[in-house]
Amino acid sequence: MILRLRRMALGIALPLGAAAFLGNFGCGSDTTTQPATEPAPPTAVTASNGAATITLRWTASTDEGRNDFSYYSIYRSQQSMPLNTTPPGGNKIGQAAAGSGQYVDYAAADTTLYYYQVRSTAGSSISVASSEVQGIRRPEGVGFVIEEFDGPLASGFNFANADSVYLSAGNPDRFTLTDFYLGTTDSEDQTSAPLAIKSPDLLANRNAEWATYIAKMNDIGLDYTVSTAPEPDSSEATVVLNHVYVVKTPTARYAKIRIDAITTLHGYRLINFRYAYQTKQGLRLF
Repeated sequence: MILRLRRMALGIALPLGAAAFLGNFGCGSDTTTQPATEPAPPTAVTASNGAATITLRWTASTDEGRNDFSYYSIYRSQQSMPLNTTPPGGNKIGQAAAGSGQYVDYAAADTTLYYYQVRSTAGSSISVASSEVQGIRRPEGVGFVIEEFDGPLASGFNFANADSVYLSAGNPDRFTLTDFYLGTTDSEDQTSAPLAIKSPDLLANRNAEWATYIAKMNDIGLDYTVSTAPEPDSSEATVVLNHVYVVKTPTARYAKIRIDAITTLHGYRLINFRYAYQTKQGLRLF
């Protein structure tokens, strides 16, 4: 009798809920792996241009804490890439670990404009790009000195040659070489007035040949790390210690300078400055 009852018990169908319960423990269940969801891209991507490198920086993806988050993939192209497709169409040039927040491109060619995207990678899934930035290597320099116009030393500067320019009549190349000069806020550059960096055409009151050499400039504050700036629209800008200025030269090339020191020699004032210069005509990127 006992044996018969055991056999009957084995033949009883389990209720639906009980079967599901046992299924959670793998009793004959058929589970499938869900595909990984696309990770969120990094945001606030920026490019800082250097004389030998281009540095990308970004704010971390909101999915960086995911267990399958791998790294950030860096893409580069000489043409703009689509933001919302994968792969983006450019070359993957490297990757950066989670938490790094930056990537330095040491292989960028000189004077070549690049487009960059940074995308999150989680497992086999790659994110779209939140934005695209441009970067270009460009020359820069530190420790250059020019003297106010009425002094005996050089008062002009040429970015392409990274050299000061004498504005006296003894220098026949002064017109073509001067990107800006150091004068004062006085129209005659009297030394009693505050210092100002000025467009060469403001010297046309002394020699009419200067009239066609027009530069524009603006004070853009204290941040020297900026890689671009609004179009300058002034013929002069008052010199302030540690301030940064964007300059559009008479040849339509852009530069930024920072005033590192203001000194006096033999009764004349001098400025010591650093600069970054864009060699591509019309490209406001430095």
